[in-house]
Amino acid sequence: MDDDEQVLRHYEETRRELNLWREERRMVRGAREMEREMDDFREAEGRAQRKVKRQRAREDQGTPRAPLAPGRIASEVRAALRGDPRIKRPELIAVSVDGIGAVELRGAVGTPDQRLAAAHDARRVPGVFEVIDDELKVHPPVAPLRADDEIRVEAIEQLSTDRFRGARIHVKVLRGDVTLRGYVWDEADAATAVELVSKLPGVTEVSDQIKIRRARR
Repeated sequence: MDDDEQVLRHYEETRRELNLWREERRMVRGAREMEREMDDFREAEGRAQRKVKRQRAREDQGTPRAPLAPGRIASEVRAALRGDPRIKRPELIAVSVDGIGAVELRGAVGTPDQRLAAAHDARRVPGVFEVIDDELKVHPPVAPLRADDEIRVEAIEQLSTDRFRGARIHVKVLRGDVTLRGYVWDEADAATAVELVSKLPGVTEVSDQIKIRRARR
């Protein structure tokens, strides 16, 4: 094989490798876009399910009236938020109640843990049918951003204790947003995993995609 043939063969191999690399890049971008679309779909599906649930409750009751007046429920929810030391700025949370006792929380909190606490406080108020917190956003105080790798390492350490022995939880972090995937043995373990990760410094949101395996270890 002369030099020209070797150069031509090397050129063709290089071009094939470049095309393969470009195709892999397109597939990665496509997978990321598909993942974002699925997240949007799940959020829309959740809103639709809650809407259907409220409509069925109205039909079952025969009248859109809550056991307590909406204004009283809203006042008691606000009082519960103010009395919870976990919530640093309860005045930043707006509370509204519809005719069947569905409470909507809107506004901002400093951490995902505070968001969970606000929803928990609202659910404990008598007369509350359900709590909607889609518009309660996590806006952490201005501070240097923590590296995603640091958050991921600490999250993995938190989820590697004896409590989660036999479970498998995968942690993904992107700009402070944490996604938990895998499986645990019951709902309590899943809730504990979300709570532990929500409290980590630098975490702005926790997406719970953990599945439950009923067979105990």
